[in-house]
Amino acid sequence: MPIPTYYGDEICYVNGLAYGWNVIKTVLRYKLHKMGLLYASQFDLRRGEKYALKRDRFSSHSQILKQVAESSEGRSLDILDIGCGAGLLASRIAALGHRVVGIDIYDNEQARKNCAEFHVADVEKGFPLEPSDRFDLILFSDVLEHARNPEYVLLRARSHLKANGRIIASSGNVANLYVRLNMLLGRFTYTERGILDKTHCRLFTRGNFIEIVEQCGFRVVKRRATPVPFEFVFGEGMFSRAMSFVNMLGACVWPSLFAYQIILEATLDSNATELLRHVQIHDAEYIEHHPGEAELLFGQSLRVRQDLGAFDNNALAVGTPTRARPQDTSTDQTRRTRRGAR
Repeated sequence: MPIPTYYGDEICYVNGLAYGWNVIKTVLRYKLHKMGLLYASQFDLRRGEKYALKRDRFSSHSQILKQVAESSEGRSLDILDIGCGAGLLASRIAALGHRVVGIDIYDNEQARKNCAEFHVADVEKGFPLEPSDRFDLILFSDVLEHARNPEYVLLRARSHLKANGRIIASSGNVANLYVRLNMLLGRFTYTERGILDKTHCRLFTRGNFIEIVEQCGFRVVKRRATPVPFEFVFGEGMFSRAMSFVNMLGACVWPSLFAYQIILEATLDSNATELLRHVQIHDAEYIEHHPGEAELLFGQSLRVRQDLGAFDNNALAVGTPTRARPQDTSTDQTRRTRRGAR
């Protein structure tokens, strides 16, 4: 049925079925775009906050808050939130009685209010902290995948942890079932946010995310998984909670396939890894030392000094200066005479 549309005095007739179908397709594309399952440039945010706080009980933010509460054991912690954004997670942590220092590459007025201290810096170029600054906990909430060199960031974070400090890191699982099915169909589309966020520089599976953390001198003590954030698609209702619960069951049984995100909690590992040794060797203050080697070198140098001292003392006792012995050329002269006679 044609729908009359008025533009001033002009009447425009459109096909009602085609118009309705286009509306449905546009709404579905918008929902999938907001969910992070596809990218549509017309829905790309240019203003406002791109990332929101995830409130579902199985979400990465909720699980990180739970881990912070368990780690604190009633104590007030010094926490460093790297890539804090607007400080949405930091504000929840501060409400638990902890002191939060935030770092982000972009300035944000809301983050300055939510954090006890806020620094604008690119952590890949260095941490804007004093060498003596130490923290009980360092958070990498959906951050490491945005770094070109996440290993460098993790290695630098070690120097700002207290002796019994911990890190909590979360990242998307690129081996998730949805991504696998899309690749099977020949699709690998970057999105506004989510696992294939177009600003991601590195992509992780559950296995290699654990491997990178351990290579940087940490020992993983807890591993968790999260479901797809259905709340951003269907709202915070009963249906989204039910879908999240079903997805979480699958993630617990087979996390590498059904987990949307991976969350790791790790402590400092005293065993130096190859990556850690590489950083130490390139440190200007690094000195290679093997047990017993220094004592051996010291003994050799001492003996050489003693021999030189004895030689100088003998020379002074005779009353002659210490100079090189003149070369004896008599043998060479005899050989040249014999060659001439021949």
